[in-house]
Amino acid sequence: MDLQKSTWPQKSQPKRKKFLLGKEYESTKLAVGAPLGSKHGIRKCGQNDHIFTESRTCQRIASEHGVGEKTVRRAEKYSQGIDAAEEAVPGAQEEILTGHIKATDEQIVALASIPKEERPAILEELKKKKSDRDDTVLERLKPSRPPPKPKPAPQKKKPTATENNTALQAEQPETSVQEPITESPPEEEIEPTSNAPPSFLQSIQGHKRHLSEEDKARLKASVDARYQDKAAATGSIMLCELQGATEDFIFRWNVVFQEHPEVLIDKVCQKKLSELMDRMMSYLKTVKEEKL
Repeated sequence: MDLQKSTWPQKSQPKRKKFLLGKEYESTKLAVGAPLGSKHGIRKCGQNDHIFTESRTCQRIASEHGVGEKTVRRAEKYSQGIDAAEEAVPGAQEEILTGHIKATDEQIVALASIPKEERPAILEELKKKKSDRDDTVLERLKPSRPPPKPKPAPQKKKPTATENNTALQAEQPETSVQEPITESPPEEEIEPTSNAPPSFLQSIQGHKRHLSEEDKARLKASVDARYQDKAAATGSIMLCELQGATEDFIFRWNVVFQEHPEVLIDKVCQKKLSELMDRMMSYLKTVKEEKL
């Protein structure tokens, strides 16, 4: 195909050369792809080859005309756009090549992707002056651009230990202000009355013992009741004495078991505890039978 004809108008030569270059590339590809032995085709290539020649079709045509491969491929798309215009409006090809329809290469290429029934209106607009054109009609010819890539999220700076503590304190709900807890006075050691080893009661009570103010008041009341004037003692007062002794007994045993629960587990303590309970039950049985 001769692209160097001088009979074409000087103004239309670049467009015609581009159009004919694209048609040559398109027709050559179709010929190469024809079945083996067809009179329309060149010798067919194998599955993994492009053609049975030293170079690919696009490279050969580009080399023959002294242009790059990309120029050849763009020319093919340009010629396909002109074919689409001619298909919709006969005579549009010559109008484009002669410049009566003024359009950019991108607009011509885009015509191939426009439905056939919409092309006539677009071509009519392209015949008008740029100032008179309806941009809403030509909007379809603008190339679709991919959406912009989202910006990467900024990397968060790792909070310091101080910032972490501040955030945790802010998340914690406000609590009601509690009255300060008064610490109990330090426990006082019970000095042994002799150098003899501690008795069973001393061993299970421990070396330290702390009584609250309420406990001390109850204990004082019990001691005072024991040493009241005997002349004023009556049956009711003695019953109060016994009641106080009973409550004191229960109270002290509960204190031991609560502060030293191991007394109920240790085998040695269990044996001593059993002996104490037997002794008390024997005494209470004697009192109940009035055999004092």
